[in-house]
Amino acid sequence: MPRYRRGRRPSPLALLIFFLVTLLLAFVNLEAAVRPSLAAAAAAKANTVSGQAIQEAVAAAIGQGISYQSLFHFEYDQQGKVSTMQPDTTEINLIYARIYQSVLNRVENLDTVDVRIPLGMALGSDLLATLGPTIRVHLRPVGQVHVTIRDKFEEAGINQTRHVIYVQTQVEIQYIVPFLRGVVTVESENPIADAVIVGPVPSTYVNLPLVGR
Repeated sequence: MPRYRRGRRPSPLALLIFFLVTLLLAFVNLEAAVRPSLAAAAAAKANTVSGQAIQEAVAAAIGQGISYQSLFHFEYDQQGKVSTMQPDTTEINLIYARIYQSVLNRVENLDTVDVRIPLGMALGSDLLATLGPTIRVHLRPVGQVHVTIRDKFEEAGINQTRHVIYVQTQVEIQYIVPFLRGVVTVESENPIADAVIVGPVPSTYVNLPLVGR
């Protein structure tokens, strides 16, 4: 009777190489699938944390609030209505310097903030968003802090105009997670003082200088 020789069994080394290659391919495929969701989750977290830090910095700088009357010099006509309003540039620049330094300090401290997102959120699952081990997100400012004080007029009712003084902030924040990094631009706009002007806006109004850098 003819004899059949059994096939040679793979060597342990070949099995190990096959296992490692399979594991590597699985890891590459998993990373490709997770990367978009992880990037979106990390960017959203960076935006939220940085935006909150900026809001707190502005609030700390203005304290209990800023008096609108301290920012402008007013002249009145014979009927007692405001005819001329001119910004107090010295006072506005002092407020700007306070806000800028406060925002700068808070943004620089983002290096020490420990931000984590659950793995379920990183996978893009709404159902499992709060489950799984957490992934650490490192935040680092990579651009200059831009702070600008502006103003605008808004209709507030019949024969009334609301004059709003507000601060705009902008900063670029880099987020770093395992095998991934990116940059988000965080912008914020916070009112710091306002008043309602009864009657028409003064015909003589010296525009608020665009204080900022």
